[in-house]
Amino acid sequence: MKEPRAGSSAGRAAVLHIASPEADAPETARDSRGRLRGVHGSASVGARYGRWTVTGQAPRRGIHHRWFVRCDCGREFDRCAESITSQRSTQCHVCQAHDAGAVRALPVRSKVGGRQRPEYKTYSAMLSRCLDETQSEYPSYGGRGIGICDAWRTSFAAFFTDVGPRPGPGYSIDRIDNDGDYEPGNVRWATATTQARNTRRNRVLVIDGRAQCVAAWAEERGIRPQVIFKRLAMGWPERDAVLAPVGVRRAG
Repeated sequence: MKEPRAGSSAGRAAVLHIASPEADAPETARDSRGRLRGVHGSASVGARYGRWTVTGQAPRRGIHHRWFVRCDCGREFDRCAESITSQRSTQCHVCQAHDAGAVRALPVRSKVGGRQRPEYKTYSAMLSRCLDETQSEYPSYGGRGIGICDAWRTSFAAFFTDVGPRPGPGYSIDRIDNDGDYEPGNVRWATATTQARNTRRNRVLVIDGRAQCVAAWAEERGIRPQVIFKRLAMGWPERDAVLAPVGVRRAG
């Protein structure tokens, strides 16, 4: 069953159901007082963080608790609870774009020796794909709720201080949690190969306590990723799909 998209009528119905006094959220999603649980604390429905209002408990993604939130402008999203309680995220991406002309703000030290820093080109591209609705990449970023923390949105210097210089020509920024925002702790410099393994389309398998994408497991085992994907499609357990030698048929 597909999860309702944030802002859709189905999404709003889910929020109302979760937020009603009669509805019980999963035991792990609420604390002893019945409040919604987050990584760094809990909050009641209706709690305010910046321009966000908490409206309900959203499905977890990986290790992250998530909440349904509504911006003062009326737009609704689901967000990582920790980014809300820490107030690294305080408003939706559209409101971010309208604050102080952020998209066109020229940060300090964007050039060195008269030439534009490669890091600033990366920074500008990040702003455009998250904040500019006319950009071709916007639907995959800002259009699906990916935002930028307030400090980075208004200051290249803050972005550069947190992320550091680009290690080399083959590197660009990558979000560790592909559903998370551009913010400290969730952004790194990575090669194209690393980023290809960190897309929404790649599947992460946990075997003996180790979590890796299919491509990484295949490289470690010396087999093609297609072999693992085919085994999984045939109903093999994840452990067998990765560790069984090529040519072995699964019993039953």
